[in-house]
Amino acid sequence: MAVGNLTAPEIGCTDLIKACREAAAVGDPESVGDNGSVNEPCVAASTVCFGIVQGAYTEVSNRNAFDISLIKPSVYPPEYSFAFFNQRRVKEDLGAPVNFSISDPNVVQTFFGTTDDPMRRDISSLEHVLNSGLIVAMYYVIWITGVTGLVSKKFRSGWNTPDLLRSGPPAFHIFDLAMGGKDVATGQLNALESYKSEGPPSVRHVTAKAPESLAPVCYVFDIQLTCTPNQIQALADGSAVVHNFIVVEPRAESG
Repeated sequence: MAVGNLTAPEIGCTDLIKACREAAAVGDPESVGDNGSVNEPCVAASTVCFGIVQGAYTEVSNRNAFDISLIKPSVYPPEYSFAFFNQRRVKEDLGAPVNFSISDPNVVQTFFGTTDDPMRRDISSLEHVLNSGLIVAMYYVIWITGVTGLVSKKFRSGWNTPDLLRSGPPAFHIFDLAMGGKDVATGQLNALESYKSEGPPSVRHVTAKAPESLAPVCYVFDIQLTCTPNQIQALADGSAVVHNFIVVEPRAESG
């Protein structure tokens, strides 16, 4: 089903992305997101590509969509910042008048509906950043990507940058090397001018044993994604034992 929704003429993900990008090239070349005639096909592309094509995986798999080494409801990294920043003393120290949330739903809706992935046409989207003299380091983790423009690929990692902490050099170390103009492999070579790494034309044949999944942690600020049905029920009926925003009883049920 996912393949059909990807390749179906006119209504499939691939053709909808093409329609979005063609409209954007004419009506919104700067990807501002304020042209309704452009936003409409881009919203359609996001709906099918994320909701249906990618959604087919999340519907039938027990694996986390962004880190396939994790079995649901395990997540990484945990969103412990919710609890920390929403403590009264922290908000008072920061002078924050409202509760902390991970994102603004209006921003998310605009991002997915207008200027998100379907509208991005090619590497020219980074042109203004590069022309400003800023350093850009591109890396790819779990997704199957085009290899032609590949700069670096981190194995045994998930979608979020902090996932790199689970499998080797800390994410900040990689970031620090890249921003300092050094090669990620050794940290000794100048990578800003004529540097060119050596390696195979494709790494799709390289495999490794997946790490063990982390144990699930039911976190009350992220119940739907981190808790099993028995824990959600216990929270609803008041029988759950919670310590530091984590449900310690009942334990996560298997399966």
